[in-house]
Amino acid sequence: PLHMLKIGNDAHETNHPEYLERYAMFEKAIHTWYPHMKLIGSAGSSFTNEYGRKAIEFFRENQVKNPNFVYAIDLNQLISREWRLNNQDIFAKLPKELQYSFCAYTDNENDRSASNTLAEALGMAGYMTNLEKNADVICMANHCPVIGRVDYNPLTPYLIRFDDTDVFGTPAYYVMQMYAGKQQDYTLQSEIREDSTDQRVYHTVTYSPTGNTVSIKIINPNADACTIRIDSDNLLRRGDYRIIQTILTAADAAAQNTLEHPNTVIPVTDSYDADEVRELVVKPYSFTLFQIEM
Repeated sequence: PLHMLKIGNDAHETNHPEYLERYAMFEKAIHTWYPHMKLIGSAGSSFTNEYGRKAIEFFRENQVKNPNFVYAIDLNQLISREWRLNNQDIFAKLPKELQYSFCAYTDNENDRSASNTLAEALGMAGYMTNLEKNADVICMANHCPVIGRVDYNPLTPYLIRFDDTDVFGTPAYYVMQMYAGKQQDYTLQSEIREDSTDQRVYHTVTYSPTGNTVSIKIINPNADACTIRIDSDNLLRRGDYRIIQTILTAADAAAQNTLEHPNTVIPVTDSYDADEVRELVVKPYSFTLFQIEM
């Protein structure tokens, strides 16, 4: 049975915004007959502008009075790769009383084809570390657009492209695949101490006590490789470890998949055994997932 419903879309910022007033009417009518229904609200086309902040405050105030008023707020954002990488603290500033769903579009109207590159996908991967670090308030994440013909580019990046006979995944598709397939139970506090501000990398460390595994995601959007030294007193001690390493990378950040070359940028998985985990080598222009089985 249907258990979740979104009310409205993100394009409701006009000179006479009536969405918030109408949301309240829909919420009352729906919960009169379906009190179990989880409702998703919208903060407009950008949750960081004046209207978006107003919408979030509207939902926060009503949620205090009625805990069933909204399950989560859909946060849409038209953002560039640079904005993603330079705003890693944006979700930490959101009101903690609410939950949020996140969807981002790429702001690259001058060159739509550039939005299907490895560089754009790494920007997305770096930004998604922010989602994992704020999983206490980000309950869902989605992507738009998902699928489109190779000659159709109103929004980018698409995850899947096709023509009349063939289909392939973009680098962004494989970023989503690597995140979705390797979810853990807990996000651990961690930090990377960087020697150079020009070579920033992005990461998360997650843990599953059920599988007794640690997952380390590291995104390096830079042209140089880096070595990550691990300093952990209570997690990765000496022992027998199985390390499964999945890497999404290419020699050129502008690399992308095409109908003629659909496997230019795809994840490659390898595994090895180790008696300790002290250093992890990260390639340039890469998204690396280390799964450490303890």
